[in-house]
Amino acid sequence: FHDGFYAAHRGIARENVDFVMHLGDYIYEHGPVGGDHVRDHNAPEVLTLADYRVRHALYKGDASLREAHAAHPWFLTWDDHEVVNDYSGTGGGAPFMRRRAAAYQAWYEHMPHRDASGSALPDPEIHRVRRWGDLLELTILDLRSYRSAQNLPDGTILGGAQKEWLKRGVDRAGDGWHCWANSIMLSQL
Repeated sequence: FHDGFYAAHRGIARENVDFVMHLGDYIYEHGPVGGDHVRDHNAPEVLTLADYRVRHALYKGDASLREAHAAHPWFLTWDDHEVVNDYSGTGGGAPFMRRRAAAYQAWYEHMPHRDASGSALPDPEIHRVRRWGDLLELTILDLRSYRSAQNLPDGTILGGAQKEWLKRGVDRAGDGWHCWANSIMLSQL
């Protein structure tokens, strides 16, 4: 596929783990890879719902990935390549919004994700909390759908509502492990 073979999926399928956390870029929207494993810049991008469905089906055609999905529950968030590289969820005109809606629908159709909020399509809410008793609280964030354009002085990566939701969760957190699952690094360098 896009950047090589995903041999790790076979290992994941055979490991004794409680769950798999996938942090996005499950697919890549670029054109197909050429025979020398260099991206073919002349190939068409994935743009329509049919295109995104075919791309998800291509990835799911990998036997090791199917084994990994069958062996363990998965918790997921998305990053940019589920739609297009470096996209900002709150920007873009009508063509981009149609593309994003198509990408989100195909993702939702092909990924093991339950819509707990009832929001569903066209704007599924994927941020959520999963708890394992008092041991672990796993907070899954969506760092694409609500973000402003990049490098703005007053920009946001979480959006206002998700940020407030996250703050409430942190404020009432217990004594167990608290892990945030997100598609990019959230720290100062």
